[in-house]
Amino acid sequence: MIAFMKPSFLPRLALFLAMLSISMPCNTWSGETLSVPEQRILYRAQQAMDKEEFGKVRDLLSSYLTRHPDTQPALFFLTLGNACFQSADLERAAHWYQKGFDKHPEDVTLCRNLAAARYGLEQFNKAGKLFEKGYQLATPKEPELLYQAGVAYYQAEQFTSCRAVLETLFKATDKHLKPWMRLMIQVCYEQKAFARAENLLTEFLEIYPQEKEYWKLLAGIQTEGDRYKAAAGSLSLALATDNPTAQEWEGLASMYLYLNAPLQAARCLEKAAPQPGPKKHDVMAKAYMHAHRYDEALHHLEAAMAKEPTSARIIVKAKILMAARKFNKAILCIEQHIPTLTDPAEAYLIEGYCQIELQNWTQANSTLSKIKKDTNQYQQAKNILQNIAPFLTEK
Repeated sequence: MIAFMKPSFLPRLALFLAMLSISMPCNTWSGETLSVPEQRILYRAQQAMDKEEFGKVRDLLSSYLTRHPDTQPALFFLTLGNACFQSADLERAAHWYQKGFDKHPEDVTLCRNLAAARYGLEQFNKAGKLFEKGYQLATPKEPELLYQAGVAYYQAEQFTSCRAVLETLFKATDKHLKPWMRLMIQVCYEQKAFARAENLLTEFLEIYPQEKEYWKLLAGIQTEGDRYKAAAGSLSLALATDNPTAQEWEGLASMYLYLNAPLQAARCLEKAAPQPGPKKHDVMAKAYMHAHRYDEALHHLEAAMAKEPTSARIIVKAKILMAARKFNKAILCIEQHIPTLTDPAEAYLIEGYCQIELQNWTQANSTLSKIKKDTNQYQQAKNILQNIAPFLTEK
């Protein structure tokens, strides 16, 4: 049976740092009263920020704070933290954001930026709590903060907390963005909450039917519930979205074989290997034979024999011909190759069956009598000989 993998939707840390961007302050900061010296130093710092002279910003503001340790405005700590963040010094960014947030625990921007810095430092659980806090502080509410909290909790493998904030997010707004749905599906899968995950997947795939990995995930969940027919349907829809790999076609074929649908399996196997080698031809021949498509089975078997003629393939060819009720051709196939077969006992048994179907009792008796006592087929041949004895013509 095919192994189903959950889609890996979470990019690496660098990509999330881009997503979890910091908030930049305006030139004026509403709600704060700045002294004239504070306004002057912040103006110079903002000019340096605009020129991306982050080192200069850090020097200006850190020196000022050293000289004036009782400085209170949040804008100082936010700007200094941002300069450190933009310089990729996340430790110092978190330090200044934290100092500012300690002084201004109701400041949503400091909270949000501190969360981003904690996330960048891979302090995922702390980041998640801060993003949650930011959502509580924000007016109006910013649903994206709950999603970012969920991402952070997921990275911390705090799946219960992740799902809780996402459930709050889904209740907070009727519009569920694609990344939100993907994360919720992911965490429900991690928690083995398959019923919830399946409902989400159904909703998700109605909106985004080209998402192959999620059709595969739906098939995996349906397989977990022993609903193989539904799983095969989902997997076939997954493969219809783009250019499937050979491995994906083979996976669907294995599911069809499990469902006793060999014809569909054979079609998948052909798509998996447009130019198959002998062993692949063997598998396709077997599938077509089980589907009672004997012409297709012979086509693949003869293609395999053309490249690698073996005793085993001669036997299989005879079996296919016998199953197709082409008894004379099966007999001819065996008689032509008997000298080359390493173990002719099975071939004699097949030929004997064919002779019986043709009511050639004497020939059947002669053929089956050639099977030696030290073979696996001897006892079966002996029983058949006893059964056909009454039909033999007396000399």
